[in-house]
Amino acid sequence: MKIAQVCPYDFSRPGGVKNHIVGLTNALRASGHQVDILTTLMTNPEVELFGGVHQFGKKKSTTSRSTKIDLSLALGSDVKSLRNHLKKEQYDIIHYHNGWTPFLSYQIRFLSFIQKSKHIATFHDTPPDSWVGKYILGKVLMPFGAFVMSFLGQAGISVSYSQSKYIKGLFFKPMSIIPNGIDLQEYDIELRVTEKYNDEKFTLLFVGRMEPRKGVLYALKSFEQLKRKYANMRLIIAGDGDGKEEAEAFVKEQKLEDVVFLGYVEEEEKLKLFNTADVFLAPALFGESFGIVLLEAMAMGIPMVGFGNEGYKNVIKDEWLEYFPEPRDLDAFTKSVEKLYLNPEIGNQMVTWGRAEVKQYDWKEVSKKVLNVYRKILS
Repeated sequence: MKIAQVCPYDFSRPGGVKNHIVGLTNALRASGHQVDILTTLMTNPEVELFGGVHQFGKKKSTTSRSTKIDLSLALGSDVKSLRNHLKKEQYDIIHYHNGWTPFLSYQIRFLSFIQKSKHIATFHDTPPDSWVGKYILGKVLMPFGAFVMSFLGQAGISVSYSQSKYIKGLFFKPMSIIPNGIDLQEYDIELRVTEKYNDEKFTLLFVGRMEPRKGVLYALKSFEQLKRKYANMRLIIAGDGDGKEEAEAFVKEQKLEDVVFLGYVEEEEKLKLFNTADVFLAPALFGESFGIVLLEAMAMGIPMVGFGNEGYKNVIKDEWLEYFPEPRDLDAFTKSVEKLYLNPEIGNQMVTWGRAEVKQYDWKEVSKKVLNVYRKILS
């Protein structure tokens, strides 16, 4: 099968949609399919290119609630190049990701209108917890984008039940719920620890973009309360973003000790940190469609405490929901961390559950479900 994955964002920048496309592409290629990635011109040409990436057009970036959004468009000679590429390749499947993101996805769809290609869209986003997010994005733009993509394509995929509720009302083609995936082989290796922090201290770990919705300040406020009672605690924060300055100011004002800001870390170092820490903190408040970072923690065998936002509840189940209280409930969040600190056997039970639960999210399994959708629309 000849497949194109359409990434409407800067493919050289880290992000959940990019990671999804990379994981799915690797799994499909491993199954013997030819897979290309169509994207906009990357801002970092020095980044090591993922094979089969074709760049068309340029982008403008804007920021909403501290999250960067790309608006991509092919103009002039890029339109001709894109048209010629689509005519030459004659893809069996063109798979769009967040098809409401203007404008490259729509260009690709229209430029391939008379070709044999079948078209499918995966929807990833959950709107932010704001008036604009709930009413403009959640009730107008996202449903409208889903309607347009259902008119232009043959099928759709949502990454979770919580995400699908924003689009299913106006998406009138077959819709499947297929979760994000994770390559478990990347985690099934003997990993070293981060020696600097491999000591007797009880280490809490936060990994993610430092923006308000990711809840890094809740991690800090919780740590502040716990540190007063348990002197042997440490908090490591791995990530960068606009909220870093505010987080550092909080630590300075509260005169907090044993808080480590690492900034952005490469994948290998991130896995070492997972292997070193005692509890992973996931205090995201909203805007999560699923919870890839939770799958990573489960695969690495580390207990978790977070907020029970819509996306995370797609992953966390049964008795472990106790450790994911309602967003912004700092007291419940802190008590959950303390419970794992005082009862390591509970953490061990959570790890056992997590290692078994995460197997269903291996890209080898998830990609089979995507291929089934491809085959249905090709038949």
